[in-house]
Amino acid sequence: MTSDSPTQSNGTDRTDPVPTTVICFDRDHTVSVNPHPDRDAVPLSWIKYLAHEVPDIDVWATGNQTLREEASIPGISEAITCWRYLTLPENPMKFHSHVPVGARLPGRREGLHLIQAVYGQLATASETYQLIVVDDVDLSDLESDGWAHYFPEEFVDAVEADTAGLDLPVPLENPSNIPLTDPDCPDTYPPLDFDQPGPLQYR
Repeated sequence: MTSDSPTQSNGTDRTDPVPTTVICFDRDHTVSVNPHPDRDAVPLSWIKYLAHEVPDIDVWATGNQTLREEASIPGISEAITCWRYLTLPENPMKFHSHVPVGARLPGRREGLHLIQAVYGQLATASETYQLIVVDDVDLSDLESDGWAHYFPEEFVDAVEADTAGLDLPVPLENPSNIPLTDPDCPDTYPPLDFDQPGPLQYR
């Protein structure tokens, strides 16, 4: 199966805010827009496809936030918006348990815990979902918290071997590997909804 349309939105067939899989991507030395010189990087086209063509997968940018605009996916700011919606004004202590006081954005692990908390708040007791993070930094310590960590080259190998458990047919005809911020990018996707980002759009 290949993607024939680079403009399909993942909102078409989705009604539940809790997906089957949540995937978080680092950018630098992880994605093809800024690859490691000696190791395989995740093609940007894969991230676009998972984010915009597969209804039951949510994709987040958790490293360099430039990836948000390059792939039109939510990032840490949008995760904070979700958490604010779910916790405030009723429970400011719960809000700040994952969002630092002041202007500082959560760090790498803090951001992943924040995204995990968002889905934990949204999910019912019977709903289950997979948490995946793809990052060139070793985050295997988060596996005890429920995350599956892949180094980028491991993720590429798993997808190509069809062992990642994702609806990601390769090779892809569409979308392109060109960032959406590039004027020559042929792909068009809806802009981020800053008021109801990520899973909130399905509530």
